[in-house]
Amino acid sequence: MSNPILGILLEYGFHEIKKYIHSGLAKRLATKFDLVWFAPDKGSEAFDVYFKQTGFPVIYLHEHEIVTGPLKIEIRNHTIRKHWMARKRLGAFHNYKALQGHSVLSNLIGQDVMKRFFEQATLKAVRKHYYSESLNNILEREKITHLLMTSYVSGYAKSMAATASKKSIPVNFLVNSWKDIFINNFVPFEHLKNIFVWDDRMLGNYLLHMPYLRSSKFRVTGNPTFDILKQAKPKHSRKDYALKYKIPEQADWFYYTMMPPGLVNDEIETIIALANELLRFYRPDQASILVKLNPNHPAGMFSQLNLPSNVFLTDQYCEYDPEKDMLVQSPEGETEWIDLLLHTRLNLSVPSTVTLEFLTLGKPVINIGFDRTGQKDPRLNQFFEAGFYKPLFDAGKVYKAENLSMFESVLKSALIVNPIAHTMELETLSGDLILSSLIEN
Repeated sequence: MSNPILGILLEYGFHEIKKYIHSGLAKRLATKFDLVWFAPDKGSEAFDVYFKQTGFPVIYLHEHEIVTGPLKIEIRNHTIRKHWMARKRLGAFHNYKALQGHSVLSNLIGQDVMKRFFEQATLKAVRKHYYSESLNNILEREKITHLLMTSYVSGYAKSMAATASKKSIPVNFLVNSWKDIFINNFVPFEHLKNIFVWDDRMLGNYLLHMPYLRSSKFRVTGNPTFDILKQAKPKHSRKDYALKYKIPEQADWFYYTMMPPGLVNDEIETIIALANELLRFYRPDQASILVKLNPNHPAGMFSQLNLPSNVFLTDQYCEYDPEKDMLVQSPEGETEWIDLLLHTRLNLSVPSTVTLEFLTLGKPVINIGFDRTGQKDPRLNQFFEAGFYKPLFDAGKVYKAENLSMFESVLKSALIVNPIAHTMELETLSGDLILSSLIEN
């Protein structure tokens, strides 16, 4: 008998390469399924190579095959839900924009009854509007028996899910990002076969925001992106990187991971201020800062700056095309990223997914909440209140330095703590848990 055929929706590039390729999830799924990759055609050769190397076909979808939106009811529903979150003080968040505060308008239109009315009306409208006869034909042609998706906002994702559901193909949803629910807390599909969440807190949040999902099967699997970290060993030694970047090998290495360019324009100046503060109590041969540019930074950025003696820029291995909205990191870049996660002592950053990668390895994270002057920066501190992130502070898993003067004491606390206390992820490989649930379908 032939294997069942699992269609997997791709949309983001960088994150899905980590989630499916580098993590080993695709290899695990391929032990029981034949895979078919679906993606909107963004013309990225690097993306195409990554997924075709798996040996499974990549089917590119085009605009005429996808039902577009959003509908007016969807826009209204999103507005109501944002005000509902504000009224409930649930930590609404929107891609580096300021959190929406509680207001008179939130009290007026953010009521539970309004939320329930609009979500039911929107679920019905999405189910009807986004069905695509073209996608129906493609799913039949490829003999798709199961569907797995990580996105739910785009017309592409909604078209695939609505069409598959009408064909009685089981649709499975893997949460892509821990902040998704705080940006858009409406998964527009009522009956999902499985919903793979990272932990019990995330499960509770999804049910609180979307009680209509109770008809679906929630599975706590962790995040498959981190599977590679649970069994990681460095491919290149600490000495190799010390020679490559001329870093003192015996020093503690602190890895500063930067934000996307334009969000905080003076971040490099903040790093310089931080490095100079570090020089007050540690020599470069005792502690050094490695800086990883954000994947969206152009290669070579800041390389001409006169940086302090304890700051070392690491290479940029990402290819970002803003017109096509496609970001791809090379295999060499992924290898170096994991190696340096293992070789560095702790992370310095503004809240991001990088935090979870360090915590998976049991390593401390210090979040920076000050600007180049060393004073508290509201642009950065807003992230500390985000619904997806604040629980890490409440649980004592992440440290924060809200001004430069407190950095020394925070750093010393982070360096003496038992790293086991920081560990975030399940010990079992997420890919194994996901595969076993899909087999049950």
